[in-house]
Amino acid sequence: MSQDYRIYLLNGSDRIVAGLDAQCADDDDALRLAARAVGVHPAAEVWSGPRKVGRVGDPAASGPGPEEPFEACPCAPV
Repeated sequence: MSQDYRIYLLNGSDRIVAGLDAQCADDDDALRLAARAVGVHPAAEVWSGPRKVGRVGDPAASGPGPEEPFEACPCAPV
């Protein structure tokens, strides 16, 4: 059964530049999706409702990131 997640893409100043709604099988699947955005964006956070699932990347070390949203999604976008 799929779960709803929100992935926030962060720039080098640790500010949200885009958000992506996704349905993934579990927390690990959602974190893998977020990890695909790192490189396009310096970091990403994954949330499931009010629960922070985790964070990937390090914006402090990466400098400012691009402002365009990350579009690729192996999970089902909502």
